[in-house]
Amino acid sequence: MDLLLILTYTGFCVVIFKVFRIQLNKWTVPTAILGGIVLLGTILMLMNYNHPYGKYAKESFISVPIVPAVKGIVISVEAEPNTPLKNGDVLFRIDPKPYEMKVSRKHAQLAEAEQQVKRHNWKRQKHVSKRLPQIVIEASSHSIVMLKEIREVALKYFRNKKWRTAANSI
Repeated sequence: MDLLLILTYTGFCVVIFKVFRIQLNKWTVPTAILGGIVLLGTILMLMNYNHPYGKYAKESFISVPIVPAVKGIVISVEAEPNTPLKNGDVLFRIDPKPYEMKVSRKHAQLAEAEQQVKRHNWKRQKHVSKRLPQIVIEASSHSIVMLKEIREVALKYFRNKKWRTAANSI
């Protein structure tokens, strides 16, 4: 747009100088140049000032990039080319094996924590029945508290709805 305005003004100056047979000297050429700078500068500044704008930049794409929230290998593409999609349509499926392995690992950790709690409870009752020193009983109680906290963390993970959602479909 800027180049178009500059070329139009240049053509206008050439026509004026030719039609009115104005001599090219040290006053006429700089006057035409400075007049063009002032005139075109004012027009461009007014155009930029009055140009509509938004808070966020507007971008248009021929194809829309899709970035999933999870990582993984795509095992199937469900969307067909050039068909309209609705909200909630499955576009592609991601291999669920890594997520299933993570869930099974958490199940194993939960089972291990429950076994350790049972074992430490049994040891504690054994120590109490033998009338061991209080420091041994307190250490055992502290271990039980820590193991119960680990168990609670694992249970919170399973109660969390994030892993239950279909993380393998986008």
